Amino acid sequence: MRRQYSPRNFLRQAPNELLARYFQQRDQLTDIDIAALDETDIEPLFQACERLPAEVRTSIDSDFRTLDTLADDEGIKIILEEGDFHGDDLEPAFAPMEGFYDKVVWTFLEHPGYVEIAQRFREADQLPGNYWLRRKDVPQVEPRDDSAACDELADAVGAYFRQSEGRGYSSTVEVYKRGEAHYFFAYPEDYGRTQIEYEHGRLQRRPHRPVFEIIFVYSQGAGTLDTFLRGRRQTVRDLQEIFARVVLQRELGDPAKDERVYDLNKLKRRDFSFVYDSGSGIQNVRLKLLRLSLLGDRGSRITIEADPSRWREAIYDLLDQVVVGGSETGAAVGPKIPLALVNVTRAGIQALFAKEGKRGRPTRTFFLSYPNACTLGQDGKDGLLRRMLVDSAIEPVIRPSSPDGT
Repeated sequence: MRRQYSPRNFLRQAPNELLARYFQQRDQLTDIDIAALDETDIEPLFQACERLPAEVRTSIDSDFRTLDTLADDEGIKIILEEGDFHGDDLEPAFAPMEGFYDKVVWTFLEHPGYVEIAQRFREADQLPGNYWLRRKDVPQVEPRDDSAACDELADAVGAYFRQSEGRGYSSTVEVYKRGEAHYFFAYPEDYGRTQIEYEHGRLQRRPHRPVFEIIFVYSQGAGTLDTFLRGRRQTVRDLQEIFARVVLQRELGDPAKDERVYDLNKLKRRDFSFVYDSGSGIQNVRLKLLRLSLLGDRGSRITIEADPSRWREAIYDLLDQVVVGGSETGAAVGPKIPLALVNVTRAGIQALFAKEGKRGRPTRTFFLSYPNACTLGQDGKDGLLRRMLVDSAIEPVIRPSSPDGT
């Protein structure tokens, strides 16, 4: 769950020594000896910030909110990965630091670019899963990732939206490498809007043209292309074709007629077990929810939900009360719905990870929906869970196209 930002909480968590450096770099609050303040006595600093001009407070709030979103184990991992990408091992610098806020504020002061890029990856990881569309039959070729390719992709994406939706008159694309994946962030111009905001203490109506975001995540090794857009699926498919033509210089063509990605019917079996590597940190995986659709009656659905914290097979005990399937569920024959008439079209899954330090065991709950919707992100613990779905044959592996597109 995303943490709610609070200025007071941020000031309380961030070390005063680093806060003093932050304000010294901005030449602000120089009349306060911030480093000498008690770490928990943040009220003098908070009140001093409140007295700053509005535009200055806005800039500070923006910085602190960004740092706050990265101040956890996943955020620090992304920063470390970004440092590694630039040949900069941050582990020795982080080792003597006590907490997440020390590490993220220090990074912002020493390597602000790492924080900016890490924030983009973090936002991508937290985007709603139902707006992502995966293509699994993508040619495995070295992507074009230079400035010329980014400019060409930006022009093509902008032209597409100008023609189809009357927006996108300006467009920018930036590319970053994360692990084995290339992330292409596209920012086309959206329709004009009027923003109501304060200017010099007075409420004003300010017209502006915001951007909307498109993210392409291409994995050459896996032959996959994940695309994020809050829009129609056909639009996403068109954008994937544009991406392949510009960045991969290949044609994708029509996707396979059977677009099913997740074989959720495996989850009907009580003896089904998820497969995951012992080094992944995953310790247990439990089903929390199953939505059943009935053959011959498309309008009928049954949703069963159970708390697996005490008994991991609680969902199957509920399933036995609804369907009869002999050896598949272990249920006795009776006046119930035959399991052969049931398809699993949605599943809620909870994964438990190994304990980290003094904190409790972290959990991650996610949902799969037929045919190919998933609420997982792309990296970190979510990436490990995606790997688990493949290893468990829930997500079938489709052989990617060869480099010549065949």
